[in-house]
Amino acid sequence: MIYITINGIHDSRSRTTGVIASELSCIDGAIVYQLIYRPVNAITALWRVGNLAKRLKGMILDLRENHPGQAISLVGHSFGCYVIWVALKRHGVKVDLIHMVAPAMNVRTNFKSVCNQFESLCVYKNPADLATLSSSIMLGHPFGAAANFGFLKNDCDRVYEIERLSLVGEWNHSKNWFSGSGILFLLGKIVEAERRVL
Repeated sequence: MIYITINGIHDSRSRTTGVIASELSCIDGAIVYQLIYRPVNAITALWRVGNLAKRLKGMILDLRENHPGQAISLVGHSFGCYVIWVALKRHGVKVDLIHMVAPAMNVRTNFKSVCNQFESLCVYKNPADLATLSSSIMLGHPFGAAANFGFLKNDCDRVYEIERLSLVGEWNHSKNWFSGSGILFLLGKIVEAERRVL
C-alpha cells in the first residue's frame, strides 16, 4: 500500500499527519509520502488549494507509473481533506482509499459526482470538537463544519462516516486523532478499511 498524507493549515504537519505517516511507515510493505508545502492560513489556503491539488495529482500519477499495481491511499487532515476534494473534483484523480480526518469542508459537499474515483472514503468526525465547531460556526470559518457533523447530503455509497467522541470538549482537536488512544483508533480504522476493500 502507498500512502500520501496531506496536513492542514499552519505548521500542523509534525503533530498531525506527520505522526500518522510515521506510524504507517512501520506497517510491513507500506510506502509513505507526505505532500509537503509552506504553511498556509485560513485566507491563503483558499487561493493555494488549486496548486496543492494539482501537485497531489502529479504525485499520484508518478506513483502509478513507478509502482504499477500498488494500491494508493490518501490520508488528509482538516484543510488537507479539502485539497483531496479539489483534486478529485477538478483533476479527476483516482485512488483506492481516502481517509478524511476532521475535514475542514462544507457539510453539504456531495461525493456523487466523484464516487467512481475511489473504492472507499472514510470520514472521521467528532461532534464534541470545540475548536472546529467554534471556528466553523461562530467565527464563520470559510471551509465548514464537516469535522463535527460529517456530510449531511451524500449520494455515494462508498462514503463511510466514523464518529469518535472525546470525553470532554477538546480545543486542540488534533489530540483527538493523533495522540494516545486517538492514533490507535485511527490506525485501526485505516487497516479495517483496507481489509474491507482490498
